[in-house]
Amino acid sequence: MFISLLNNITLLVSLSIIHSLLLRYLKPASKRFRAFSGLLFGLVAITGMLNSVEIMPGIIFDGRSIILVTAAVFGGPLPAVIAMVASSVFRIYLGGAGTLMGVLVIVESGLLGMIFYYLRKKYDWASGPFPYFLLAMAVHLIMLALSASLPGTVASEVLPRIALPVLLLYPVATLLLFLLFEMQEKYSGLVNKLSDNEAALREANRIAGMGRWEFDLATNNLEWSEEIFDIFELDKKIFKPSYEAFLNKVHPEDRNKVDRAYKESLATFEPYDIEHRLLMSDGRVKWVSEKCRTDYSPEGTPVRSVGIVQEITAKKQAAEALEESRQMLRLIIDSIPVRVFWKDTGCSYLGCNIPFARDAGFDSPDQLIGLDDYQMGWIDQADLYRSDDKEVIQSGISKLNYEEPQTTPDGGMIWLRTSKVPLTDINGRVIGVLGTYEDITSWKKMEKELIVARDKAEESDKLKTAFLNNLSHEIRTPLNAIIGFSELLDKPETEQADSQGYAGIIQRCGLQLLSIIDDIFDIAAIETGQVKLFKKETDLKSLMSDLHEQFIMDAKKRNNELLVELAIPDEIQFVYADETKLFQIINNLLANAVKFTKNGTITLSCRKSGDNLEFSVRDNGIGISSELHEKIFERFRQGTTDATGEYGGSGLGLFIVRSYVELMGGSIELDSSPGKGSVFSFKIPLQPVAKKHKNTIHKDVKATCGHCTILVAEDNIDNYLLVNEYLSVYKCKIIHASDGREAVQLFKETTDICLVLMDIKMPVIDGFEATRQILEINPEMPVVALTAYDQPDDREKALRNGFKYYISKPFNKNDLYTVIDKCLNRIYLD
Repeated sequence: MFISLLNNITLLVSLSIIHSLLLRYLKPASKRFRAFSGLLFGLVAITGMLNSVEIMPGIIFDGRSIILVTAAVFGGPLPAVIAMVASSVFRIYLGGAGTLMGVLVIVESGLLGMIFYYLRKKYDWASGPFPYFLLAMAVHLIMLALSASLPGTVASEVLPRIALPVLLLYPVATLLLFLLFEMQEKYSGLVNKLSDNEAALREANRIAGMGRWEFDLATNNLEWSEEIFDIFELDKKIFKPSYEAFLNKVHPEDRNKVDRAYKESLATFEPYDIEHRLLMSDGRVKWVSEKCRTDYSPEGTPVRSVGIVQEITAKKQAAEALEESRQMLRLIIDSIPVRVFWKDTGCSYLGCNIPFARDAGFDSPDQLIGLDDYQMGWIDQADLYRSDDKEVIQSGISKLNYEEPQTTPDGGMIWLRTSKVPLTDINGRVIGVLGTYEDITSWKKMEKELIVARDKAEESDKLKTAFLNNLSHEIRTPLNAIIGFSELLDKPETEQADSQGYAGIIQRCGLQLLSIIDDIFDIAAIETGQVKLFKKETDLKSLMSDLHEQFIMDAKKRNNELLVELAIPDEIQFVYADETKLFQIINNLLANAVKFTKNGTITLSCRKSGDNLEFSVRDNGIGISSELHEKIFERFRQGTTDATGEYGGSGLGLFIVRSYVELMGGSIELDSSPGKGSVFSFKIPLQPVAKKHKNTIHKDVKATCGHCTILVAEDNIDNYLLVNEYLSVYKCKIIHASDGREAVQLFKETTDICLVLMDIKMPVIDGFEATRQILEINPEMPVVALTAYDQPDDREKALRNGFKYYISKPFNKNDLYTVIDKCLNRIYLD
């Protein structure tokens, strides 16, 4: 009996092999496959019955239960029903006492298999040995139970003889067959998926016009995919691909470029990516994009190159059409009388039409790209324009047909009717602002008489704001003194002693006015995010000493004592910091302390606090109420409501202080109360210089440089006369150049020049170019920038371009003398 059952198992293995062949040539989901599968299972079941074990006449046992349950589990209802019908008919045909049991076993095996099939599909049961083994045991336990359908006492005789092999061999054989079919099913799925993916890839390549090639450099064998033959419009049965044949199909004007790109790729071990043209046999031109990478042997020899070719003719044609459309759009935009411009979200110009560029004083729209309104001739209206731009960008709502003024490049004033709309991308995201305007100056002049009253009312309303009133007061006060004492200096009867006093007053008022202007420029730079840090080695002792010297006289005038406490170790005397901004922070704090303190003590201190430097300015002046502690750091805020009348000030200083402290990575605090004084303290990160410094002693060389010549390059004659007057204390020769080219020529002709004072903005060639040419002649020549540019990036640019020192206008003679002495000391100090 066991040998017969093993023969049946052999049949089952054969069934598996034939089934796998069907899977290879027929689609598993097709009715055709399922019908063939059902017939196959039925035939195997019949064959098993022909090789069955006969327990007694008419009662046979074989592997049909295994076959039928497998047909149902892995084939579904159609194969199972076909196999069940075929095997049932044959079992009835065989006849005998076991016919009823045989048919019932066929039915129950198929039905249990179909139930498992549906449960597996519906609930996505995980397949595996355990569920399969349970099903196999269930089928064959029921088969043993169906032996009760045998006639008479046959069941009691048959059951002991079949129970052991049925329970030991049949479930195991069923499990093994299940696992074998499951592997076939998974393999078939993977093969079909791979086939589908390959087909999809081929279809995608065909649609994209992309082909693959492979070049064996050892055998000089080049293989093309079918898509490349299609791109080149060649018959693969006739054309034999080779590198030389490929180059012959490339457009003659592109052959050298393609050949050079491939050979350079081989030499540099880098892939290449190029676009080139193909010349068709009928004279047509195609564009292709070609990418390639090469594999190398361990010795670095190129072995195999693999690449792709994609036709991009349509893309190139679209790009050309797009460029033509852009040119047409540019022609239309430049031809219309309305001015058109567009900006990014930072309010910098991205483009404009020619009429707008001419209004701005430029020859071409390209010259405006990247600039903003603060760099235009209408800088006076830049804040207004920027505010409108930001409103449109942030709200996404257009601002249409409103009137605004504009300063022309020649200094005149015109009126515009402007419209601005949000500029959006294809996703509706705002990426800038698009604006148009037309000149309505003539119309404005005609209606001027009608709206003069309204303009005066609006102007009066603007002048009521606290800041404008305060700023007007702060500017007019020093101007009044400057103008008044200038008139007194012009009178013949003014005494010499009085003239000196008047000159001192004029100088102090000028410095006060300059401080206000500097604050305004600082605010503009802070608001536009243009402030940058320029760190250098900073001597803290020298810095504190300079500040003490600067404020000691003002403190004494208000009967104040000014103290300096420098509690730092010697090893951090020199630190990396933005010395200019650090000086300005402390300068503003000391100025406030002196201004708001009478008959008191002001203390400037510096100490190390962990990884920070901590500075503080302490006074016992009028103090600040707690509700103003945060507000005074805002723009245009002051510590007292009557500060404009008694103490003055623009209300910008503390805003600048906090902005600079935070820019340097620090924080500032205030401890103050009315009548008890104030303590402003701030911390910045400590970055000590890791080397020792030696103090350099500079001599006063004014009387020892008689054989030295100083070249002054300055196009403004008044400024030159002032510099010449300052230099009169030096016993040296002064020569003057009125432009950059003349400066270079004088430098070439004069052999004893020891110092050059160079303006930056000059005609013919500017100070940067003139300095470059001078340093080419003598790289050691000290050149000092003497310029009206006074922004931090201007200073950095000058020093980066070879200037030894940088002095901004207006300057005092002592600053000039200090720099000149430093430059000349390297010559005369031995």
